Amino acid sequence: GGISVGYGSGVSVVGNTVRHALYGIAVQGDNCTLSDNTVSDLGQIFVNSATGLGAYFNDGEVRGNRVLDIYGQGLVIGGSRNIVDGNLIQGCEQGVSVYTSAMDNSITNNDLIDNNISCYDGQLSNVWDHNLFSDYAGPDADGDGIGDLPYIMDGGNQDLHPRIYGEAPALGDYNVGILPITFVESPKHAGQTLIYPIAYYEDLGREISAYYREVSYGSLDLKVQVLRGPD
Repeated sequence: GGISVGYGSGVSVVGNTVRHALYGIAVQGDNCTLSDNTVSDLGQIFVNSATGLGAYFNDGEVRGNRVLDIYGQGLVIGGSRNIVDGNLIQGCEQGVSVYTSAMDNSITNNDLIDNNISCYDGQLSNVWDHNLFSDYAGPDADGDGIGDLPYIMDGGNQDLHPRIYGEAPALGDYNVGILPITFVESPKHAGQTLIYPIAYYEDLGREISAYYREVSYGSLDLKVQVLRGPD
């Protein structure tokens, strides 16, 4: 199974999960949207390759999707004038593949992590900017998190401002100490101590732990402890 939409206009495919299927999600047409979908574990070596997300449309958006562990292509961009932003493509044979006929796409703020080949784009009218490539080896002399040299991809296109990929710190158990904060400069809150309930920080810890699992940093156990209550 999987999801396939042929020659639609104004189609939105949002919030779906596809795992262990024959194919992922493919949409053809115009003014379409692919967002907040998760596609993982498709294709098998020596058996069949697969495509996680296929954006075969013009004038649409591909945002906030997660494509993980695809034996084949993670994301295929087969149309023009699309916005491709904030997607995670990880553990695929080829992270992103752009058709040479696909022009004037804006490809920004995507994370391409641990793919055998990060991306292919031979169409120089496509603009890549502020993407993260885990195989980028350029310097960051000023430590601003942006590489000082372009990332040059297969096909000849380049990202002039590649974000630096940093390995996660050694994992284990982390304690988060919560201290109340007093704002003395603000007339509205002068002399008041502002602190969230303990449940807020416990929820925050769970969300951070879940994020670590999603991007395959590993397991992370965050323990929340109030070091001092409000006076």
